[in-house]
Amino acid sequence: MVLFRRNAFCFSFLLYMYESIKQFYKSNEWRRCRQSYFKLRKGLCERCLAQGIVQVGDEVHHKKRLTLSNINNPKVTLNYDNLELLCAKCHQDEHKDDRTQMFSKRRYTVNADGSVIPKDIPLSKKDVME
Repeated sequence: MVLFRRNAFCFSFLLYMYESIKQFYKSNEWRRCRQSYFKLRKGLCERCLAQGIVQVGDEVHHKKRLTLSNINNPKVTLNYDNLELLCAKCHQDEHKDDRTQMFSKRRYTVNADGSVIPKDIPLSKKDVME
């Protein structure tokens, strides 16, 4: 039962974090900021342009990752110094390491029944069954 409560808490927290950040990206402040930054950079990918390649930008990327502790801080979320216009490929390359870490450093495993089991906590069969 303890394992279930811990997993439910983790899931609830992640859902809360996701919803908070999603709410920011739907805000009028972000939409105005994104649009004006896009115009400032003339719609071109900054990284490609630095290499002499003209490529249309798709994503206004936050250099410093948004978290629950900084999501309400406009110096992080709406500051041009923290933004970068990227094409889809450059944005994907930027987050490639994030995805690799997320999948290679999982802190859990899934047993044959589909139950989630943390890797760092040795459990007996009795603990899993409860």
